[in-house]
Amino acid sequence: LVSEQLEHAIHDRAPVDRLELLQAETSRCLVDLIAVITAQLPDEPALPALVSVDAETLREVCTRLAQQLADDDFASGQLLENHAVLLRSALGDRFPPIAEAMERYDFVVALDCLREAAASHGIML
Repeated sequence: LVSEQLEHAIHDRAPVDRLELLQAETSRCLVDLIAVITAQLPDEPALPALVSVDAETLREVCTRLAQQLADDDFASGQLLENHAVLLRSALGDRFPPIAEAMERYDFVVALDCLREAAASHGIML
């Protein structure tokens, strides 16, 4: 209702002090609304626990993932999902850029990030 009053006041070219009052009241209402919505949202899911990394398994997964990314194969998303815990454990802070690029279907960037991350483990792709 306050936002509607503000809209009408703007349309009617109300005095600045009236607009400022309605704007401040609208802001307060929005802050309250955001707080109520936020309180109703589910908790963030916990990240899976890190696992010990078998070097050969890591090499195999990285090699398969690199090949799928090079082929623009959408199955790479499923491979990443299936081995996310392993990759996150092994690659640490180098994992999120790979996952984010893949979410955007930017396989070229994902492959570059994967190659760099794998190289840090002595895996040349």
